[in-house]
Amino acid sequence: MMTRAGALGVYFSLLVAAPTPAQVILVYGQSAGSRVDRIDVSEEVLPDRAIQVISVTSGETYRIESDDAWRVNACEFEYPSGDTSWAARRDRNSLRLDGIVQGRAVHRTFAIDEHPWYESVEQSLQAYALSGSPRPRLFWIVEPYGGNAYLMTGRIEGREVIEVNGSPVDAVRLVVRPAGVLSFIWSSTNWFSARDGTFLKSESVRGVLPFTPTTVVELQEDRRGQ
Repeated sequence: MMTRAGALGVYFSLLVAAPTPAQVILVYGQSAGSRVDRIDVSEEVLPDRAIQVISVTSGETYRIESDDAWRVNACEFEYPSGDTSWAARRDRNSLRLDGIVQGRAVHRTFAIDEHPWYESVEQSLQAYALSGSPRPRLFWIVEPYGGNAYLMTGRIEGREVIEVNGSPVDAVRLVVRPAGVLSFIWSSTNWFSARDGTFLKSESVRGVLPFTPTTVVELQEDRRGQ
C-alpha cells in the first residue's frame, strides 16, 4: 500500500500469538516536511485468512484480507477528505475495483498475471527480506488515490545497521519501485529487521517537483507480546 505522502505498509505481525481483533499491535510515525501523521496497525488472524486494518491520522483507513502467505485477496480503502472509497477483489488473474475515486464512480477490471497482490508491501515482503535472495520479487499493487493497478518490483540491496527510536538495529535494505519504464518515476527504500523481518522504516519521495519533501515512516511502538 502507498499513502499519499509515501509508501506505507501493512501486515506487520507473525501468525503466531495473534492479538485479539482490533487491537493495535504496531504504531508508526509518518513525516513529510512539517506534516506528521500516526499510523496504527491492528490485525485479526482467522483460520483461513488474516485481516489487517490500518488507520492513519490523515483520515485514511485500509482493511486488507490476505492468505497465510500474505497474498492479498481483497482490500477496502476509505479516504473521506479525498472523496475516495473503493473495494477491490482478486479472482485468479483478474482484479476488480468498484467505488468512488476522487468523487467519480469507477468500475474497473484489471487483467493481471500470476504474480501476487501485495497491497501491504511492508508485511508481504518480510519473508522475501529475510530470504537474502538476489532475485527481485514482482508483485501487483493498487495505488489507492487513483484506483489503478501497477506491477511493482522489490529488490534486496544489502544489510546495514540503522537507528530506530535511538537504538541501533541490524536491518535488511530493500528497494521497491514500479516495474518497467515507470521505475525512474518513484521508489521507496525500506528497512526490515534482519532478526524477524519486522518492517522498521521507509524513505520515499512522491512527485518529481523540486524540493518535494522526503516521506519517512518509522516504527515507534511494537506492542506484540504485551
